[in-house]
Amino acid sequence: MASRRRLSSLGLVALVAVLTSARVAAAEDYPGQFDWKGPESSYWWDGGVIPFLYIPIALNLGYRFLRPPRPRPLLFSTLEGGRSYTGGQYPVVLLYVDAVVAGGAILFAGDDSRWHHTKGFVQGIAMTSLLTALAKGTFGRQRPMFDLAIGADNPHDSRRSFWSGHSSVTLATATYLGLYARQHLFDRWRPGGTWPWWEIVSYTALAAGAAAIPYSQYALNRHHASDVIIGSLVGATVAVFTYVLQEASYRAARDDLAEPVAGRTGLGMRSLMFRGAW
Repeated sequence: MASRRRLSSLGLVALVAVLTSARVAAAEDYPGQFDWKGPESSYWWDGGVIPFLYIPIALNLGYRFLRPPRPRPLLFSTLEGGRSYTGGQYPVVLLYVDAVVAGGAILFAGDDSRWHHTKGFVQGIAMTSLLTALAKGTFGRQRPMFDLAIGADNPHDSRRSFWSGHSSVTLATATYLGLYARQHLFDRWRPGGTWPWWEIVSYTALAAGAAAIPYSQYALNRHHASDVIIGSLVGATVAVFTYVLQEASYRAARDDLAEPVAGRTGLGMRSLMFRGAW
């Protein structure tokens, strides 16, 4: 299991390093296309940063540390549990190390949308973490390794099975990185509207790495199958939402500056625009 953890982390680091270095190299072929200056001061207050970043972070910290899970599960059976767990799960800290690496790939990849999508990426992680903490405390589902013996001293964490935080955070990270790669990393090397084999291989590798962590949580008896499935869906959905929000914000800002958007291809969101401050 330790070797899997190392391979997963090294794989993600290698992937984003290749993407970033390639993109920066490509930037040299397009002088004037990329602007490396920092964002305006309003960046820290608009673009959904208050409801989708600052508030989720504050609520998540307060809820996670001040409220234990309910003593009896909601909508789930009290008979769940009794399986063995010998350790070996992917460390929580590495989930956020992976997220930092992926966020760094977005920030330093040389594309002029990077500030919008760095914000969107962090928003996705923050919202996913908050929703996950709320679900764990609300449902109080017993983990597969919950000790069913009468009088057993089960820690609070043994009642935080639904849904899986490893799954939700991993899929939020991978989904956002995949969407960004499609529209802002790989677009220089493929004809418009096409799916070259090397791009498909890249997404397949990213998906396989992302799926390995949720599956390991199930295989190790840390989570039930429905925990990892729902957690994965929540993380991916939140990432899509924040990506669409920031992609629209980026394109609206480009229109306001009367700068043409280069012929990007991808998700069919070219005409989608959200305007206004959050």
